[in-house]
Amino acid sequence: MEYVAKLATTLFLLAAAASGGANGWAIAALACCLAGDVFLMLPSDQFVTGLASFLVGHMLFIAAFISARGDDPVWGLTVGAAIFGLAVSARPVLRGAVAEDRGLRIPVVAYMAVIATMLATSALPDSRWAIAGAAMFFVSDSILARNRFVAPIPHGRLATMVTYHAALALIVVSLV
Repeated sequence: MEYVAKLATTLFLLAAAASGGANGWAIAALACCLAGDVFLMLPSDQFVTGLASFLVGHMLFIAAFISARGDDPVWGLTVGAAIFGLAVSARPVLRGAVAEDRGLRIPVVAYMAVIATMLATSALPDSRWAIAGAAMFFVSDSILARNRFVAPIPHGRLATMVTYHAALALIVVSLV
């Protein structure tokens, strides 16, 4: 049930974005999220491949947010907010990731930097929906990271899925 519901929801949001006129960056980002969903659901551990899919997806969402806004040069604030977000959230996850697998340190830091930047650039389209969606993505990934690297959270998988799909829905609403 979880596999079907997760993929069907992401496919529905991808179709809604495509039919609603979302830009190509957003559609490509949602396709990467769908690929990430598949990799994380495979019986073999494809966490790094899933992480890479979502990393590319977040970079594409950054491009979608920037293109939705135009040429407004606010990169100083964006980069500052991203660095702040990374610094606040990285320490406990990195401690857990390093304890489990030192090879995950660089991919996890890169992912966290990109999602922090996505959160910062979500303000560019001047949309509360985009900001709420990016923030919800940050929450979803924080729950996932805590569950995997620090300590399990009761109903953490469900919380991750609900916040993840809420994030995608809010982002789609912001860009259509």
